[in-house]
Amino acid sequence: MQQARVAQVGIGGYGASIRGALVAAENVAYQAVCDLDQALCEQVAAETGAAVRSFDEILADPAIQAVAVVLPNHLHRPYVERIAAAGKHVFCEKPIANHTADGAAMIQACREAGVILMIGHNYRREATFRQAREWLEAAAIGTLIDAQGESSHAGGLQINPATWRFDPTLCPALPLIQLGVHVIDFLNHCLGRPVEVSGLQRHRVIPGNNVDATVSCIAYESGVLATVASHYCTPGRTEVLFSGLGGRVQVNGGKASLHTKAGVTAPEIARLDSRLEECREFAAAVLGQTTVETPGEAGLWALAVCEAATLSQRERRTVALAELPGMAVVA
Repeated sequence: MQQARVAQVGIGGYGASIRGALVAAENVAYQAVCDLDQALCEQVAAETGAAVRSFDEILADPAIQAVAVVLPNHLHRPYVERIAAAGKHVFCEKPIANHTADGAAMIQACREAGVILMIGHNYRREATFRQAREWLEAAAIGTLIDAQGESSHAGGLQINPATWRFDPTLCPALPLIQLGVHVIDFLNHCLGRPVEVSGLQRHRVIPGNNVDATVSCIAYESGVLATVASHYCTPGRTEVLFSGLGGRVQVNGGKASLHTKAGVTAPEIARLDSRLEECREFAAAVLGQTTVETPGEAGLWALAVCEAATLSQRERRTVALAELPGMAVVA
């Protein structure tokens, strides 16, 4: 089987999950790793056969076709821009960046270099989310009126407050940009283009001064309204509910259900590894066999909702996404 030759920058933390998916993908040749933790690099190299390289060495290696970037949000732009300039394709973990101006610059850099930019929005790939979208596309609940989503967990109660996530300048609107952005990407995928956002954000209980509770209201071009709650201090929960004139579609954990006058449909749905699926797709795109489902543009729209919600909280007003820096790139 033809394989895409991929290196990874940032292999600790969540990077371990992406690393596992890249190694498991049969169409990926896992070539090199780069991380500040040299001991971890040596361990992963021993386990996978990948070489331990500096970032400059990865960029200079003509055998490497693509690089996966799993770094703190504020580092995405400088690394992606350098990778694109080296002529290599990029997988960048979500969010695309902290600010739309940076995300737009990343998209432009990859366009100009003629390379792929894929953002790691994997929720939409989950089998239950796919089923929910199929029902919506089939108009199983008629005209859509609203959607409600939540992605939360209590990670903020356990993480060292000295880490980058707790700095609002490095990770603005912490739970929204880290967790809620997944649900926002799925809502955008189902509902189309978001146009304006109102947001409320609070710091309640976690250490430090970043927010840990957020609620955002989104208006879509189609007329559908949506709310997204995302907290970093409550028990883990991922749920999406769509309401239409003819019923409801719900995704709750590992289940998807359709509620209409005819009754409740809740099929057994086999789970799949959404990270593995996205890594397989990225490799296939690098090999010229397909296109990616979540390009930089999708990442920018999801980020724009987060940034607009934060601006709304700061200025106490509804924010139009068109006024955000860089959105002309996806106009």
